[in-house]
Amino acid sequence: MTLTITVPSTSSTDILGYQVYTNDANTNAIPTRLSYDGSAVSSILTVPVRDLESGQGYWIAYRALNRAGWSELS
Repeated sequence: MTLTITVPSTSSTDILGYQVYTNDANTNAIPTRLSYDGSAVSSILTVPVRDLESGQGYWIAYRALNRAGWSELS
């Protein structure tokens, strides 16, 4: 699966990178498993989300890094 990230049209600071998290299959847990670490690669906006099993349900969250630090998970 791939996830496409849309860059905000207005931002007070440049985005430096992204991280994508998933949870375990078929749970309602907050996503805590790091699935993609693009913390130093802001130009890649379509990222692979690996280790997902077909037919299973997942929650996916991401966060952005800028000069002020990491955002909350979205």
